[in-house]
Amino acid sequence: KARPVMLTDEAVADLMNQAAESGAGNGALVHLVATYGHRAENLVRLTADNFPGTRILFRVKGGDEVTHPLLQPTIDRIDELRKAHPKGPLFLNHLGKPWDNGRAFAVWFLHTYHLGYYQLKRAAISRWLARGVDAKTVASITGHRTVSLLLDTYASTNEHRQAAALEALRERPQVVACVTVRLEDNKPKEE
Repeated sequence: KARPVMLTDEAVADLMNQAAESGAGNGALVHLVATYGHRAENLVRLTADNFPGTRILFRVKGGDEVTHPLLQPTIDRIDELRKAHPKGPLFLNHLGKPWDNGRAFAVWFLHTYHLGYYQLKRAAISRWLARGVDAKTVASITGHRTVSLLLDTYASTNEHRQAAALEALRERPQVVACVTVRLEDNKPKEE
């Protein structure tokens, strides 16, 4: 199965700005997907109550609760929506109505930007992992039940990452002494 092309940070920022032009709710929704790797299905019905202070709190498929701190740019976007919509869903579609479901958002996103919003998720998850955040922490942010599901679905490698990994080994070589025993004389021989 072919994987979609990875979005650059510049392309993601451009998409977030374009979505914000179609409404603060769309901009914030795209921002959450592109920054934290959340599923739109988990976000479209959130209200101000799902954003206590500087955190997000919601349930994912299977009923598990996800909560984590938010970055300041996210808090600023959410505060703007909380003021505009203190009750009911924060994220309204391009027609000013609440999204019916995450699928409706995904179809709108595909139609508007000609790419799947899962590419935003993949870009967010790849950025977290590339910056050295461990997979368990990333899974706790994105709402994945297991690390293996997160890695099997979203982690990918490329020649650049492989070269960086090899360079890291060159920069920090591990000295390992190997000892072999010859059966003839049972004397250790260092290699």
